[in-house]
Amino acid sequence: MLLMADLKRVGLKTVAASVLGLGVFLAGCDAEVQRSFEALSSEADASISNLMADHDSRVINGQMDYGVTVSFTVTNVGKNGIISVSPWVSSSEGEWSRQQKLQFVQGESLRLSYFFPEPTINASNIQYGLKAFP
Repeated sequence: MLLMADLKRVGLKTVAASVLGLGVFLAGCDAEVQRSFEALSSEADASISNLMADHDSRVINGQMDYGVTVSFTVTNVGKNGIISVSPWVSSSEGEWSRQQKLQFVQGESLRLSYFFPEPTINASNIQYGLKAFP
């Protein structure tokens, strides 16, 4: 945050022009860039619980396919804002992740599940996790 001495030094017009310039820049960006900036400046605070992974099968392109489903609950313990979640799976066959930015109101909880069809039934050393921001 800028201190009053900093504001006097750089001048309010310079600060106002910078803020206006940032607003114009964001207005010209696509929705994904805007949501990324909103997530960085979000006052939401993610609390993760019930993280688990299950071996699963789903219909993909009309055929049954083995995979791993990562499930968890996200609760916003902060103010209204955007929370970015990124579940991941790794195995002897590689690493995969998904990313989604979600709008939460204060106190809201969501149970989320993500299916990863990439590992085959022969995969070993399957690990999983989740990154959440903020």
